[in-house]
Amino acid sequence: KAQQFSQSLLDSQKSFLRHAIHETNTPLSVIVTSIELFTMKHGKDRQLSKIDAAVKNIFTIYDDLSYLVKKDQVEYPRAAINLNEYLQSRIDFFDEVAQLAKLRFAFEPCSAEGYIYFNETKLQRIVDNNITNAIKYTLPDEVITLATAVNGATIRFEIFSRSKKIENTQKIFEPYYREDGTVDGFGLGLNLVQSICEEEGVAIEIDSNENMTRFRYIFKVMGT
Repeated sequence: KAQQFSQSLLDSQKSFLRHAIHETNTPLSVIVTSIELFTMKHGKDRQLSKIDAAVKNIFTIYDDLSYLVKKDQVEYPRAAINLNEYLQSRIDFFDEVAQLAKLRFAFEPCSAEGYIYFNETKLQRIVDNNITNAIKYTLPDEVITLATAVNGATIRFEIFSRSKKIENTQKIFEPYYREDGTVDGFGLGLNLVQSICEEEGVAIEIDSNENMTRFRYIFKVMGT
């Protein structure tokens, strides 16, 4: 009976989360569309830019929760993705958020085109979580650098910046763990990233010291 009750409670929680995610999507989309229309008509507005940045952060959380709820019921087909072009598109998406945090992006793409055979939804969870974490933890007035490099059959994606040293680089992948409790978040992002990387055979490397924190993801080049 206790096991049945626990399963029933878990099913109810999942059902509630599914409905909450569904109901959240429409108002978020309306806000984003309204911001875009206002900007097209009246130009950029600083206060509206703050709202836009906040909505983009909410969308990242929404996309994480949506993936967690659906990942066991939905298939995620792979497709050819130009990693350089994809990273540039996400930098463009988060540029306003970074500027409001007094940060800026730098991108160092490899000269090769660097295609990977990957699911875009899963790639977005990896990239967006790393970018939003970098925005949260990078010291003010610093640069967040994204870089790619091809090495034989692999392509490396790195994101690095000046931030406080990560004391426990293994523990940060545990669910709900946040090394800095003063920073907003659920502590789910990197756990989600790790699970996707394990599923897809993507190696993760972290270097963190007093001067720099660097996350490195090693993908297979498409066709190898």
